[in-house]
Amino acid sequence: MSKLLASVTTAAILVTTTAGMAEAAGLDLQGGGAPKPRVTRIQLGVQPPAGNVCPGNAKLTAWVFSNKPSTFPILVVASNGTVLGPFMVETVKGNNGVTMGTWSDTMLVGSSLDMKYHVVTPHSDVSSPWVPLHVEC
Repeated sequence: MSKLLASVTTAAILVTTTAGMAEAAGLDLQGGGAPKPRVTRIQLGVQPPAGNVCPGNAKLTAWVFSNKPSTFPILVVASNGTVLGPFMVETVKGNNGVTMGTWSDTMLVGSSLDMKYHVVTPHSDVSSPWVPLHVEC
């Protein structure tokens, strides 16, 4: 009888352990139970060239928010299908408890332009809203 009890106990422990591992996999956890770094939100700001003078530099700034400090690739996508990047953004935890990083660059605008841009991060469904850049020179 004790062998049967030991077998049932071993099977119960095995089932419990396997179920726990499956649950952890569903939560997207790394070893040790720590959540994987992931982007939680992206915002994009676009400033046209000063005075809409061409040629001139437009400024793009992306704010990347994450669940924990890490480095993430981002891509800038234009409404015409052009993709720029990847650009690496390092997020750090600030004094206010928000984990965020920024990326900024300028883009030379040589003629009138009516385009929308947004920022995505690979292997994620997180992206910024589309932001217009309208320049008439």
